[in-house]
Amino acid sequence: IPFAESDVAPEHSVKYTSELEWSKEGKRLKVTAYANYIRNFIFSRPIGVLGTARGPMPTFIIDQADGLFLGTDITYTLAFRKNGEATMGASYIYTRNVRRDEPLIFQPPIHLHLKVQQSFERVWGFDKITCSLQPTYTFRQFHAPRTIPVRELVEGTASLSIDDPIFDFQDPPPGYFLLHAMVQLQKGRFSLGIEARNALNKSYRDYLNNMRYFADELGTNLLFSLSYHL
Repeated sequence: IPFAESDVAPEHSVKYTSELEWSKEGKRLKVTAYANYIRNFIFSRPIGVLGTARGPMPTFIIDQADGLFLGTDITYTLAFRKNGEATMGASYIYTRNVRRDEPLIFQPPIHLHLKVQQSFERVWGFDKITCSLQPTYTFRQFHAPRTIPVRELVEGTASLSIDDPIFDFQDPPPGYFLLHAMVQLQKGRFSLGIEARNALNKSYRDYLNNMRYFADELGTNLLFSLSYHL
């Protein structure tokens, strides 16, 4: 569709970012705070269900809103022992549809993460071995819009229009803890990496993934990589 014939208004954004960095003797702290106002923010929102050969399917439309985004990212890094490092971080974002005074949908929940990494040199015939553990925790999204179950839409007990407040088909999934682990072996120009994502085989659903309406995320996922450095 030519832009001149589209009824989608262009986005206009005003953003303010403030950043603080501090470091001393193997310690580093970085705090970032930001405010972003996006006029005519383009996003996908649920509008109802559509009957298909496979049954009722969630239906989405492209909508626009005047969005306000307030957030902060905090990262603290600590070096310990020889070739050891721990990085802790937290991310938070608050969003609002200013035009209609309601929460926006599909926005990231609070997220905490930690990465502990240790390197060893000249071990077991390898030039270098690097091991790391990465525990993370993702909170339940508590700034989510209201919920209207699919059953109510199918049975007609809930009626909707484009002017109604934003809704979701399901409540936000509960918070979840994940553990990732990685080992990297280096020998000359070769590097072998072995990584386990979701090492504890946790059953969870990601609020930002629309497939959460139907199924859990991946369980334990093993990744192998082999690199040659020229």
